[in-house]
Amino acid sequence: MRAFLLSFFGVLLPHLLLAQGFQSGSCIFGNDSQTRHVGMIRLHSNYLDFKNGKGEVVKLLPEDVYRFQIGNCNFTTASGFIVPTVTAEKVMKLTFVQLLDSGQVVLMRYNEENRYAPIMGSGGSMMSYGGAYTLNTYLLQRPNEEEATSLPKNSKELRLALAPYVQNRGDLIKLLTDKRISQRNLEAFIHSLNTGQPFVDVPRTGLASEF
Repeated sequence: MRAFLLSFFGVLLPHLLLAQGFQSGSCIFGNDSQTRHVGMIRLHSNYLDFKNGKGEVVKLLPEDVYRFQIGNCNFTTASGFIVPTVTAEKVMKLTFVQLLDSGQVVLMRYNEENRYAPIMGSGGSMMSYGGAYTLNTYLLQRPNEEEATSLPKNSKELRLALAPYVQNRGDLIKLLTDKRISQRNLEAFIHSLNTGQPFVDVPRTGLASEF
């Protein structure tokens, strides 16, 4: 139960951040990747407000930001990946994504909250106000690549997509062939690849240390 709750809140946390006001954090701007600025951050779906120590607020678009942190959650930007929509698929422009792990490959997650359209009755009355659902898409990107790659949700397709990234790790290849890897333990799998440490099947929360 504890592992489930950690995993659940790791996915839910970015959406909670969107619903709140200014929170303490830090930001690295796109034009100066060596300097970390500490301040207050308010995260929106496609931009963020950064308040410095003087109380000055700057609106930052994804292209203005290299990386930022709110609490224990790290974020960066990614583009070129495909996400499903209600009716089709779309290729994402540069947007904010949660940074989960980095090293040989960068693991990220795109989180988007959508709403179902309300349902109208035959007489024009409202039968249902609709509801919200969350679209989560895991992404992988090698450091020398300009665009991120979406990972399949289907476990079989996911294992096939991961295989090219772990050709030099026989232990990780065996995990794939034994069908032991799914989205449930994807973060632990990539963490093992990036650190060179043995795979430990413990759900990770998606929380990262200060960058």
